[in-house]
Amino acid sequence: MIPQEKLILTMNEELIKKMNTLGFTIYESKAYLALLKISPASGYEVAQESGVPRSVIYDILRKLERSGIIGIVHDKPKKYVPLPPDQLISMLNNQFYSNIECLKRDLEKFSTGGNSGHLWNINGYDTIMQKARELIKKAKKSVYISAWESEIEFLKQDIKDALKRDVKVIIFSFNPLPMKHTNFYSYAIDEHLLEQNWNHKIVVVADKEEVLMGGSDKRFPQRGAWTDNEAIITIATNYIILDITLLGQRRHINVSEAVTHMMNGHLNGLDELLKEVNP
Repeated sequence: MIPQEKLILTMNEELIKKMNTLGFTIYESKAYLALLKISPASGYEVAQESGVPRSVIYDILRKLERSGIIGIVHDKPKKYVPLPPDQLISMLNNQFYSNIECLKRDLEKFSTGGNSGHLWNINGYDTIMQKARELIKKAKKSVYISAWESEIEFLKQDIKDALKRDVKVIIFSFNPLPMKHTNFYSYAIDEHLLEQNWNHKIVVVADKEEVLMGGSDKRFPQRGAWTDNEAIITIATNYIILDITLLGQRRHINVSEAVTHMMNGHLNGLDELLKEVNP
């Protein structure tokens, strides 16, 4: 059985390591943890409890005070109290996301890529599917998906959540879909039959600003790509439009609502062409 003192020491070491990953120095971590145990406490008492040298403890406490991580409740002598753990976590969380947004803006200004966009290669089925989830989760206006039944099933909850956010979701699949909606189109071909000749593929276009394309077949090693290149996004969108248009033509289904939305509100003579094929 581990002695209580050794267990506490081990826990403190683990906490200090975790705080280090969030930007705290070892001395800052020790001082904060000491105050959680004995506050309100003087600088001398914090030094005694934490093991931080007295020669530096007051500089450490001043830095923590300026950061809002500890406060002063008495003046002569000064007594320090820590920010409660839940409030500390909330503050760090807010700072993290604020820093991320600031970094994002600065990187966008710094980037010299012009309008050519970026391209990331993605390897592995799980990574590809997680990227698909990410695109659907952050979509604000629209999501266009071409995928197989298994992958739609995997993404089902994210798709439902997007619909609840009033995101326009349009789906095409050759297989039966695990959910129904006005703009979900399917040939309802059994997945196992289709696998005899084809491998699973997935295309996800989010807000007409990003696209994920690639293999999505668990049976084999898979590769995909994400990009915000406008030309590739247009090609991917047109790929889904063509599949939906052909389905509408073959099944005599009116797909104009979905196609019009994907073509920015303009069918560009498509209705007339379809009437010529199917008078």
